[in-house]
Amino acid sequence: MALFPRFVDLRGQPCLVAGGGEVALRRIRGLLDFGARLTVCAPRIKDEISHLAACGQIALQHRCFQAGDLAGVRLAVAATDDPAVNAEIRRLGAEGGIPVSSADSEPVTATGFSFPALVRRGDLVVGISSSGAFPALSRHVRERIDATLPPDLAEVTERLGRLRAELETSGLDPAERREIIEAHLKEMLAQEGWQE
Repeated sequence: MALFPRFVDLRGQPCLVAGGGEVALRRIRGLLDFGARLTVCAPRIKDEISHLAACGQIALQHRCFQAGDLAGVRLAVAATDDPAVNAEIRRLGAEGGIPVSSADSEPVTATGFSFPALVRRGDLVVGISSSGAFPALSRHVRERIDATLPPDLAEVTERLGRLRAELETSGLDPAERREIIEAHLKEMLAQEGWQE
């Protein structure tokens, strides 16, 4: 069954990544891109992860996962090379109501989540999921969307955000604000060479 997409504000939110390998590194990078406050625990750590800790971007625990590591976290990633440890993290997360993404090929549980393939242009984020069944297809679709979207779309989202904030205090009714934003959007997209 298809998974429901859900976007979450992780800015400054405590998150945990258990694992120090390549999969953990990919998840760490993705979470840092969205402002998560990360703690990583693993007995063996890739150099790139150690570098992130040395730069102060993550907190690092050179040890195996412990149950208390989940205390107070918004979400967790089980990316160890031990399926039993990953299963324990999923179990503890389910008991505590903490969403857990597992690197194992286990199906996503009611309290779990999966990482989508992402295309990002500033605050515009497109997430693609095959519910974990076809990751290669998700990556392919991501590449196609990424090639289609104008590279300067981040600038468009920023300008539209400023316009929306100005209009919120303008006294105009919602329908009038929407019309103004739609007109500006069409003009900006035309300038970027991305017309309907």
